[in-house]
Amino acid sequence: MNILKYQFLPFLFFLQISVSASDVVFNVQINNPTATNLSVSILDDVLSGEERGYMFNLRSDNQTNFVLNIDKEEVLTVRYEAAIFQLIVRPGDAPVIAFDGYDVLGTLSVTGAASNSAFLELQRRYPAGFPNTTYSNSFLPLNLDEQLTQQAEYQSQSEYFAMLDQVKNDKLSIAKDSRFLKNKINYETATYKLIHLLANKYQHTPDDARRQAKSIVSSLNLNDADLLKYSFYTDALTAYTYVNHLAVDENPEGEEFEYYEAIERNLSGKVRAFMASKLFYNAFRFGQTPIITKKYSAFKNNNPYPEYTSKLDVLFGERIQFDENGVAPNFSLPDENGRMVSLSDYKGKVVYLSFWATWCKPCLSGFQKSESMRKELADMGVVLINVSVDRDPNVWKATMSRINMPGINLLSKDSAILNTYDAGSLPVYNIIDKNGNFAYLSDGFRDVKAEFRSLINQ
Repeated sequence: MNILKYQFLPFLFFLQISVSASDVVFNVQINNPTATNLSVSILDDVLSGEERGYMFNLRSDNQTNFVLNIDKEEVLTVRYEAAIFQLIVRPGDAPVIAFDGYDVLGTLSVTGAASNSAFLELQRRYPAGFPNTTYSNSFLPLNLDEQLTQQAEYQSQSEYFAMLDQVKNDKLSIAKDSRFLKNKINYETATYKLIHLLANKYQHTPDDARRQAKSIVSSLNLNDADLLKYSFYTDALTAYTYVNHLAVDENPEGEEFEYYEAIERNLSGKVRAFMASKLFYNAFRFGQTPIITKKYSAFKNNNPYPEYTSKLDVLFGERIQFDENGVAPNFSLPDENGRMVSLSDYKGKVVYLSFWATWCKPCLSGFQKSESMRKELADMGVVLINVSVDRDPNVWKATMSRINMPGINLLSKDSAILNTYDAGSLPVYNIIDKNGNFAYLSDGFRDVKAEFRSLINQ
């Protein structure tokens, strides 16, 4: 199985603004621009950690307007050249963002949520540590500030904690009455204190580390389900689970079972269900299926939060049955006219199936380079099916209008179809024979057209 780490991949499009109740209109003005576009992203799925990302072009007046669907308070990340900043966005806001291209953070102003002025001041004084480093056991990935993580490895606990507390107190004085910012500051401070325990785990007994972890989070509510939409909170949960895992007896079946036990022992309610689901999700993604076979059924039966198990059911129910030597999973998706098309409609035909997205540059380049070959395959009788995993049908259609994509073009707004086909990254291509089974071309030098012709004649 491919290991997929989310990477922000922007896509370009132009908008004619017409808004609904949950749409937020953004207006951006950049003085002295140093680039012709900016990108924005929002955490799209807290369970998988995937983001929804867009890139927007500036007009000739150095402005851009765009609309995003916002149905709850969100944290929006904006990237302009090397500068990165975040702001709070709520339904009903109409943020105006302005800055100078030569000094983004120093000149930045944002209207909208009352907390944004304090949020921006925090980011000026304490700019985000990008690129982040990943502290991971493969089952519960955790993205951290690289500098703070390195300090945890060589500073004494008293020195490190004192530094974190000093920064926390300064940040809290800026945050003032913002509940969001206070939570963010307190949970982030706790996360890095927990990371110090992990970085120096051989200096503590497992039980001592667990007791210290409990003391670190004692003033926080680690079972605040309302905060599950924020990465600062789930990061603290993950770090806390890491430390508690140290006190769990070694499990010969695998480390993932130890993390599951740590979650069961130390968390409760919806937060426990979320962390267990996140563990299942990542263990499965990294090929550690025994924990799902042995633990998931009981978890599902006792879990009162179906929003998690419904996602996992789709993932496990389809991917657990994936067999690259067997039958290609069927699907039914709409084409650009809304007509439903199923893979099974083409049983008896050889199918060349492509998965792509408008923000995937290799995908678009691949269509352009292979256009003549695809037309030849279609003339031979091969059915070309191109499945886009874009969420916005307008962007999908606009891209197809400027790049020729021979074949049947379908849209899957739910990227779960990639899981169905065990696809870790885009683009992905599959060949399906006349019986509906996966087929493969020979390795090394080959005559592609001859091999497709052989499949057609079988």
